[in-house]
Amino acid sequence: MTDEQKVPRDRRIRRIAERVMMAAILVLLVVLVWMQIQSNASDREARQAQSVAAVESQEKIDQAKSIQQLCQAGEVDTTTTRGKAVCEEAAAAATATPAPVEPDQGKPGEDGQDGADGKDGKDGRDGRDGKDAAPASPGTDGRDGRDGQDGADAAPAADGEDGSDGRGVASAVCVAGTWRVTYTDETTTDAGPCTGRAGEPGKPGSDGEPGADGAPGRGITDAQCHPDTERWAITWTTGETTDGGPCMATIDDPAPTPTPEEPAPTEAPTPTPTTPTEEPS
Repeated sequence: MTDEQKVPRDRRIRRIAERVMMAAILVLLVVLVWMQIQSNASDREARQAQSVAAVESQEKIDQAKSIQQLCQAGEVDTTTTRGKAVCEEAAAAATATPAPVEPDQGKPGEDGQDGADGKDGKDGRDGRDGKDAAPASPGTDGRDGRDGQDGADAAPAADGEDGSDGRGVASAVCVAGTWRVTYTDETTTDAGPCTGRAGEPGKPGSDGEPGADGAPGRGITDAQCHPDTERWAITWTTGETTDGGPCMATIDDPAPTPTPEEPAPTEAPTPTPTTPTEEPS
């Protein structure tokens, strides 16, 4: 059983014990009153003129005073609703005025002299603690109270002031190792590093295996510019001969300015040798 379950159980047992104790006290008071009534039976019979209402009123006052003394001594738990109500009823009944007692219908006698006041009696000893009461079944729930009346509608509240404009992140760019954050209000701030620290250099790798031998190359053994074709004839070390492109270039000389007396002469272009184009090997 957990502590949370044990506490409500202890409270229920305490309340049950209090109720049983109060019932036992009431029974004891009734028994004491009954014994007092039995001991004074002869007096009650002799005083038939005394009304029943006065006796009952005095009995209620005596009972109320006894219960009030128990409440003042802390024997009744006033923290509970039931115990508080019992103590309040006993306090009200203890201060009530008893009903008047009608005297016997005899001849009135002469008034006697007042007697001397007696000494106060000693306080009685505390009673023994009662035994723990048996657990009682829980009481039934009380009836629900009536619904209260609806309150008046409150006056409409005034509108609050507009809040300041918020801003969001428009972009975040890593520039030179630092986050450059641009907001929607066009302000820019640095937001700390965006790259980590450089690590230690790694160990050099092992040498790779030698590659395969390449194919044999070829070189130029001869290059002739054919006067008829004006193209290079290239001879290679492999014995092959290939065309190396044009070997003559035409350069136009500027013509003299013609005069009105004679027409401008027309000259043929002068060929100029060019470097042969080398075929890639």
